Amino acid sequence: MSLFAIAGLPILIAGGALVGLPILLHLIMRQEPKRLPFPAFRFLKLQKRINQRKIRLRHLLLLLLRMALIALICLSLFQPTIISDGFSLRGKGPITVVIILDTSPSMGYNLTADRAGLTEARQRRLKLLDEPAQGAWTALDEARGQIIEMLEELPNGSRVAIIDTADRSEVTFDEDLPRVRQRVRDIKKPRANSQPVTRALESAYTLLARIDAELEPGQEPYPRLLAVFSDRTVTSWDANRVAELASMRDRVPPPSVYHMYVDVGTDKPVNTAITAVEFKPQIIPANQPLLINVTIESTNTTDNILLFSVDGEDPPQRIPVNPGPDRPISRQLRKENLKPGLHHAKLSLLNNDLLPFDNEKFLTFRIREPRNVLALVNASDSLFSRWFGSRQSALAAAGKWKDALDAFGWYACDVRSVAEYDRIDWTKYEQVTLLSLANPPRELWLKAKEYLQNGGRLIVVPAGPEMKVDTYKTEAAREILPRVFDRWFSLPSGEYATWTWNALSTQRPFLTVFRQYHEAQPGFFENTPPYTQGFWKVEDGPKDRVIVSYNDAPDPDQRSPAVLERNSGRGRVMQFTVPLANYGQLHNYAASWFYMGLAFEAVRALTGDSEDQLFNFTAGQNVLIKWPVEAKGGTTFYLSGPDVSATDATIRREEGQSFQRLGPEKTGTAGNFTVQSEDGKWTDGFSIQVPVEESNLERLPPESIQELFGPDSIFAADKKLGLDQMLSGKFTQPIELFPFLMILLLIVLAVENLLANRFYRKKRVAG
Repeated sequence: MSLFAIAGLPILIAGGALVGLPILLHLIMRQEPKRLPFPAFRFLKLQKRINQRKIRLRHLLLLLLRMALIALICLSLFQPTIISDGFSLRGKGPITVVIILDTSPSMGYNLTADRAGLTEARQRRLKLLDEPAQGAWTALDEARGQIIEMLEELPNGSRVAIIDTADRSEVTFDEDLPRVRQRVRDIKKPRANSQPVTRALESAYTLLARIDAELEPGQEPYPRLLAVFSDRTVTSWDANRVAELASMRDRVPPPSVYHMYVDVGTDKPVNTAITAVEFKPQIIPANQPLLINVTIESTNTTDNILLFSVDGEDPPQRIPVNPGPDRPISRQLRKENLKPGLHHAKLSLLNNDLLPFDNEKFLTFRIREPRNVLALVNASDSLFSRWFGSRQSALAAAGKWKDALDAFGWYACDVRSVAEYDRIDWTKYEQVTLLSLANPPRELWLKAKEYLQNGGRLIVVPAGPEMKVDTYKTEAAREILPRVFDRWFSLPSGEYATWTWNALSTQRPFLTVFRQYHEAQPGFFENTPPYTQGFWKVEDGPKDRVIVSYNDAPDPDQRSPAVLERNSGRGRVMQFTVPLANYGQLHNYAASWFYMGLAFEAVRALTGDSEDQLFNFTAGQNVLIKWPVEAKGGTTFYLSGPDVSATDATIRREEGQSFQRLGPEKTGTAGNFTVQSEDGKWTDGFSIQVPVEESNLERLPPESIQELFGPDSIFAADKKLGLDQMLSGKFTQPIELFPFLMILLLIVLAVENLLANRFYRKKRVAG
C-alpha cells in the first residue's frame, strides 16, 4: 500500500504542530503531588514515590491519547487514499471489462470431433451457448463458452465491450449483460478477414483511456479488466507492436488495467493444408490452357487425394498426394478447351483434418473473350470507295491496326469511317481509336468528350504532314488531348528518331513488354531499332503526361514526346505523335513485332487488361468490380457467393461510378463470388482466399504475451477457474480512508474520556 494525494500537505504540516499542544499544556498544568502528614516518615516517603509514579503513568497515557486524537483529526481532514490490491474492499461491485475474441481462421481448429463426448465443463459451456450437441467443438467454441461463463459471473452494472478481431466497426461499452451474451452467441464461426489480436488491443486501450469521460461528477472509476481469448498462434500476435502497445497501456488513467489471456489452443496441433496456389495470367487467351501450380504441406505423414474442378464439374480430377513433415508436395494442374468467359475453380483435399479451412482453395479466372473496340479512320474518296462503300475503304485504311488486335484474340476491332461517328453507339465499345484522321470534324471532339465523361478510353493517333492541325486545336480537343499538336517535324535525310529505350518507366503498364524485351534482347534495339523519320511536335505542358520520349535531344527535358497519357473526365486518353495507319514509308514499325505490340499494348493498357489483373484476393483486401461501359447509373447488379447477406446481394451502380468497392468488412468469407447484371448478359466475379499464414499453428512463447500483460496472466482454457479466483489480488484501486479514520477517531476519543474520568475522579469522603 502507498499513500498519495499530496494536495493536503499544508494540513499535515499544521497538524504536526498541533500534536505538540498537549505537551505544552501538560508542562504548564501538571499537578504537584499531595503532601500527606503521616507520622511514620518512612511510610510517607514510600507513599510519595508510589504516588508520583502513578501520576506520571496516568498523565503519559492521556498525553499519548490526546496527541493521537489531534493526529487523527488532521489525517481525516487530509482525506488520504491508499492503493489496494484486493478485488474490492466494499464487496462485489461493478467492473469495466473489455473482451477480445480472436475469430481468425485458426480458431476453427477442432478440439473435439464430436460434441457428444464433451467434458462436463464443456457441456456446461455448450448449454450456455444454447447450441446443438452435434458437430465438432472448436477453439472458437471453447472461447465463446468461457466468455459466457465470465459474463454470467459479472456483477450487475458492469460495463462490457466485446471486440471481435474481424469486426471493423466502432466498439462501445454495454451494461445490458444479456444482450452482450447474445452477441457472443451470434459469433458462430471464424472469419477469414480477421486481424491479429495486437491490432484489437490498440482499440481496447483507446477505449479504456476515454472511459472516464462517461463518469458522472464525483463517481469513482470501476476496476478495469482486459481479457483476451485466443489460440496463441504466432500469427495472432505481432511482437513488433508490443512496445507501442505498452505505451498505450501506460496512458490509461488509474486504476490500472488487469490483463488476462485465456489460451484456447492446443500444444501439439496436427494439420494438412493447401498452402500455395499460383497461376498467371488470370486472363487467359482462348488458345492457351489453364496451368495451376499447387503446394500441399502437412505436419505429419499422410496420404490424401487432391480434387480439382472447374465450374463445379463432376467428377473432379483426382490427384494423389502424400506430404509429410518438411516434405511439401507440389503438383501442376492443367485444363484445356475452356469456353471464353468467366470461370470458377475449386481445389480441395478429399480427407479433411482438424483444421478444415485450409483443405480447400478457390480460384477465379477469365478465358479472354474478345472485347469490342472501335477504330475511326478516314474513308477514301476513290472510285473503289464509291463503288464498294466507305466501310471497305475504312477497313483497308486500318488494316495493320485491326490485324494487330485480331492476332491476339483479345479484342474484336470494329473499323468504321469517321463520317459515321454520329450514327455509332460509342457506349458499346470498351475503347475507341481516332486513327490518323487528317481533318476530324469539330463535333467529333464533343462526342469523344461525352464518351470520356462516362468512363470511356480513347487513343488519338495523328495523320502525316497533310493533317490539318487546326482541327486538333479546338477548345473541346484541348480538353481531351494530353498536349496539343503543334507542328510537323521531319528529320534530315539519313537520320531517324527512336524511343529512349534505356529510360522506360517501370510505373507505366504500357511500357512493360518493351522494357522486358529490351532487358532480355538488348541487341534488337541496338541493331534494328524501331525508328521514325518524322513526327508531330506538341505544345509544352505537364511533364507527368509523357509516357516515353524520342532521343532527339541530349537533355531529357528537351526531348520530344512520343506517347502521352492523361485522365479526361472519368476516362483516359493516350496520344501518339507519329502516324500509325499506312505510313510504312515514314517508319519501320511494321517491319517487326513492334507495331503489333504497340497497338495491342496501347489498347490493353487503357482497358485495364494487364497481365496482373486480379480476380483472386486475400480476405481483408479491397475488391474492385469494374462496371461495364454500357451500364448506366441506377443499373442493378446481383452478387452471389457464400455468406452474402440479402442486403449485400443487390448492388446498384451510382451515376458516374466506374468501380464498385467491397471493403475489408465485406470480404470475410472464403469462396467464389459472381456479379451479374439484371438481364444476365454481363457477368464478372472474384475469389477470396484465407491468408496462408493462418495455416501456421506454431505456438507463441508465453514471454511475448507476459511482456505486455505481466506475469501469471495466461490461463489454460481446460481449467475451471471462477472470475473471483482469477481476479483475486489482481486489481489495484484507490480506497478512501476517511470513513475508517472517523471510526478510529471516535474509538480513541471514547477511551480518552473513559480514562480521564477514571484517573481524575475524586473519591467520596465517608461521612
